[in-house]
Amino acid sequence: MNTLKSAFWEYPEFTDENRLQSVIEESRLNDSAMYNWFLNRLLEHGRAVDALRFFTIAEIELHLPQLKLSDYAARKWGRLTEVYRET
Repeated sequence: MNTLKSAFWEYPEFTDENRLQSVIEESRLNDSAMYNWFLNRLLEHGRAVDALRFFTIAEIELHLPQLKLSDYAARKWGRLTEVYRET
């Protein structure tokens, strides 16, 4: 079962893990708006384990305030970054 479909149901090109990793890496360097879109999409609609395959806790914590997440997702990821933050 491809769990990336939960986050990218209408974007089948991003349900391939290798392709997704590649475009996230490219956006990380060249397109902050696209990078934030991928991050937002995975945090809002994906599973936590899937989001953590592509983004570190530190990255998530850094970008969390500027993302447009639902209240539930913002609280969930705020708590996850608090608990799993590297000390």
